[in-house]
Amino acid sequence: MCISCVDVQLSHYLDVVEIQIADQISRRSEAFFDAMVSHDELQDHMRRTCDVIQYLRYVAQCSVLAVLCIVTSSLVVNIVNVLVLYL
Repeated sequence: MCISCVDVQLSHYLDVVEIQIADQISRRSEAFFDAMVSHDELQDHMRRTCDVIQYLRYVAQCSVLAVLCIVTSSLVVNIVNVLVLYL
């Protein structure tokens, strides 16, 4: 076999390998970018969920404080009524 024939054959093999590498990269990169988009969407969803949880904790804390104020004020009214009756 002549050297130029070997060069042509090796060049052909390199072209085939280059095409296969480019094809694999394009397939993998699509999957990679899909995964990145899914990751970003999941991260946004988690951020919104954390914001909602934080808000609900605040509302629950305010509700507990409001109930304590109502209970305390009704106890004060009851104590005042008892004192008025006995004094």
